[in-house]
Amino acid sequence: MGPPYRPTDGLAPSCRAAGLSGGLDMHQREIGVPRDAGFVNDAHASRRGTPAVTRPNERAASPPACLNRENEMRTGIAGALLLSACLLAAAPNAPAQALPEPVEQNGAVYITGGIGAEEVAAFRAAAPRYNLRIMFATKGGHYLSDVDVTLTSGKSTVVDAHTAGPFLFARVPPGRYTVSARDRGVQEVRHVVVPAHGGVDVRFYWQNPERRGVIRLCGGCQDTGTRAGP
Repeated sequence: MGPPYRPTDGLAPSCRAAGLSGGLDMHQREIGVPRDAGFVNDAHASRRGTPAVTRPNERAASPPACLNRENEMRTGIAGALLLSACLLAAAPNAPAQALPEPVEQNGAVYITGGIGAEEVAAFRAAAPRYNLRIMFATKGGHYLSDVDVTLTSGKSTVVDAHTAGPFLFARVPPGRYTVSARDRGVQEVRHVVVPAHGGVDVRFYWQNPERRGVIRLCGGCQDTGTRAGP
C-alpha cells in the first residue's frame, strides 16, 4: 500500500506551507470540475484520486487557483498599504521643508513668502500655527510681493518687514494692532484685534496697474477689511 492520503495532497506548495486544507485533488482538477463546485475532504479517503464527498452542512473550500489569486491579492494589498504608510509619513515633512525660516522680532515670530505652488501649500498648512495672517494681492487675483509691512501695538513697533511673497504670517500676543502696508509710496492701514484663541486674516488688495509705478490701492473692493479665522 502507498502512503496514506493527506488533506493537503494536491494543493500547491504555497498552500501547503500556509497550512491550508481542503480543496480538490489532482484527479478532479484534471477533469475540469467547475470552479464553484463545493467539495471538502473525506476523512475516510484512503487513496489518492478518490473523489471528495460533498456534505450539506459544511462550507465548501475554494480551489487552489482561487487560493493562489487570493494570496497574490493579499500580497498586493500589503504592498500598497506599506507604500501608503511611507507616503503619509513623508507628507507632513514636505510643507515644513518649503517654509522659510521664522524671524523673531520684539516678542513676535513671523514668516513671509509664498512664491510658487510648493510654498503656497506650505503656508496654507502652517496657517493654524499663526494667529495673524496677512495676504497681499491685486483686485484681479494676482499675488503681490515686496511690500513693506509694519505692525504696531500702541506706540511700539512689533514687526517691521519687507515681504518675500504674498503672505506674512505672524504669531503675536493677543491684543489690538495696527497693520500698515506700503507699496511704491502708497500706504494702507488696517486695525485688527488678535483674539486669545484662533486667529485673524487681513487682506490688502491693489488695483491692477497698467504699468509699474502707478499702483493704487483698491478703494472700492468688497473684501478689504479683516476676517476672523480659526
